[in-house]
Amino acid sequence: MSAMSFAAREHKERDIVMYRFKQPVPVLVGIGFPTRINSVNEAYALLEDWPCAQRDKSYEAARNACRACISGNADAESVYGAFCAFAERHELLIAEAQSAPSALDGGVETAPVTGSLQASLRSGRAAGSTR
Repeated sequence: MSAMSFAAREHKERDIVMYRFKQPVPVLVGIGFPTRINSVNEAYALLEDWPCAQRDKSYEAARNACRACISGNADAESVYGAFCAFAERHELLIAEAQSAPSALDGGVETAPVTGSLQASLRSGRAAGSTR
């Protein structure tokens, strides 16, 4: 039998779901590779790798939101907003062509995020949605 009890496994699975964003945040990482940040943990990992010299108030807000969520004092949607603000401030946000495959599948057409798309990402809605 596994060392992890059923209750511990169930708790871990619930936490993983609880930390997922309702929609991914498309960003450029490294030397311009497109990817999607799908969860609080992925956002936190990117923030932890962020260069010290470029850490500013938007970085601190996003990192603190991640830490609060992981410790159970905030929800994933508050992290989503803070992380989108950080990504926008540092010009990391990208728009994915609707027909393009995901970054995880190896190819994404990208363009800088502007105007209504920025607003829809911050609000958690897809651009053009009528929700």
